[in-house]
Amino acid sequence: METDGVGDVSKTFRALVEGADRKFARVRDVPAYGRGTNHYFHKVFKAYMRLWKFQQENRARLVESGLQRWEIGEIASRIGQLYFGQYMRTSESRFLLESYVFYEAILNRGYFHGSKKDLGVRFKELRFYARFLLVSLLLNRHEMVRLLVDRFKALVDDSKSSFREINLKEWKQVVQEIVRFTKADGSFSTPRPMRYCAKFDTHPDSLPYVARFHAKKVLKLQDAVLTSYQRNEVSALAFLPGLWLN
Repeated sequence: METDGVGDVSKTFRALVEGADRKFARVRDVPAYGRGTNHYFHKVFKAYMRLWKFQQENRARLVESGLQRWEIGEIASRIGQLYFGQYMRTSESRFLLESYVFYEAILNRGYFHGSKKDLGVRFKELRFYARFLLVSLLLNRHEMVRLLVDRFKALVDDSKSSFREINLKEWKQVVQEIVRFTKADGSFSTPRPMRYCAKFDTHPDSLPYVARFHAKKVLKLQDAVLTSYQRNEVSALAFLPGLWLN
């Protein structure tokens, strides 16, 4: 897609953003479970990849027309969300890895830096850190988790002083849960992925059969019912150590 003037580029970009956002709104609240295939996901993903490619090819002219760095971060964050949502529906780790790539790019390039002056952008940055933490936990990226926890805590503290009129109680609770969770996670002597793994999570009596079958064809988790309850159980971002790490 090529356009000539700065005004034309900006107009095309805004149209692509609006179209992608409308599609995203249709899949944002789709349950992350069930056997049915979400065919609409591919349309949403295609719209955002088209938008992402367009802003890459026309970055200079878009910046000249007023494009903000956080807007680029928002597009990348949406793509990360789409990949993660697809991972939750399919259990295919390739989607989780793609989500990590986009979130890591947002972090390294500082797309949301400078959000102190804009409350809306600050909330986008807070949500980005929470989502990236979840993906990093699932991938067992311990060093990244520690970095994100420190930055997330600092961001919430800064938000308390920069936006005094806003109640940040829920974000404070998220930070407390993450700190407690990572502390509990660190107490396990045998690190293992938090994702379902047939070799780890299959019943011991089934391991010989699973090992033989897994050598020929990768097993995929189709359905699962997870239950857990203990007094004062540690949890964060919908994860419980009793479910995922025992």
